Amino acid sequence: MHGQSIIKIIFITILAVTGCSSSNNFEGHRSPTNFQDCLKSLTELSRTDSRANFVDMFLQIENQLKKMHGIDSLIDIHKTSSAEEVAQHNKNILDTFKKPQESLPEKGFTNYLLGDEDDVLFRALKESNVHRYHACYDPTHKLGFCFGRATIIHMEALIRGVHPRAIKKVWVVGDFNGLDYHVATMVRLGANNWVVFDTNFGKPILARHWFKAMQDLKTPSSKELMYFVTDPNRFSPFTAAPYSSVDLFNTQTLTYDRTLDFYGGYLHDYFEDLAKARRHIKKFPER
Repeated sequence: MHGQSIIKIIFITILAVTGCSSSNNFEGHRSPTNFQDCLKSLTELSRTDSRANFVDMFLQIENQLKKMHGIDSLIDIHKTSSAEEVAQHNKNILDTFKKPQESLPEKGFTNYLLGDEDDVLFRALKESNVHRYHACYDPTHKLGFCFGRATIIHMEALIRGVHPRAIKKVWVVGDFNGLDYHVATMVRLGANNWVVFDTNFGKPILARHWFKAMQDLKTPSSKELMYFVTDPNRFSPFTAAPYSSVDLFNTQTLTYDRTLDFYGGYLHDYFEDLAKARRHIKKFPER
């Protein structure tokens, strides 16, 4: 959004500078040795799943798509798909939300959200330091960090005991709102719903409503947007590879150089904060 007056622009600039200054205040209190362990432990937890026979309808669609195109890049799949193929694929995704979801009666997990648990997750995202000081990490507004926020919700759900299979990433790919893709994380809500966590909407939103809202942002006369639901460990639209410390922090070791980090410390700082806070985070009830 652009300011409507010089005064407003000055105010926003002062706010951004003040916020960055405040963000730097807690930099000195970070332990330089725990961001890697935090990422490793949570990604290992995300891959823990004893129900090998669980029927994941979204995974079936994803695997069918890979088999058809022979590539992992969501961007390239969209480019090489005909208008008819995009429309049919989107319909398959939306129809899946209407089907009864197989239960996940796994002991030791929260298999779906209830009550205000979706609000708890959304608040965790909004109140994270990296989101509050977003402008410090993205002063030119080029990164957007939708992928960062999607990662945050994934981690916040895992650390509260949400079943790994009850979490997915949702993507829209195409020409819309000056972007070529957007991503968020969705979590299973109740028996048959999925809720998406996207700060652009100010609150959790049902997945089918999120996809429609994204479609409404499509650039006129451009190709239809294409919907994707993937494993939550996927970090990029260009490859199906799961999170790696190189992708997130630009280092595989405990040695960290902020000047070499393409994301300016956004993900590094989040995992540092989470490593400290995780023992105080209360898990959701098992169900």
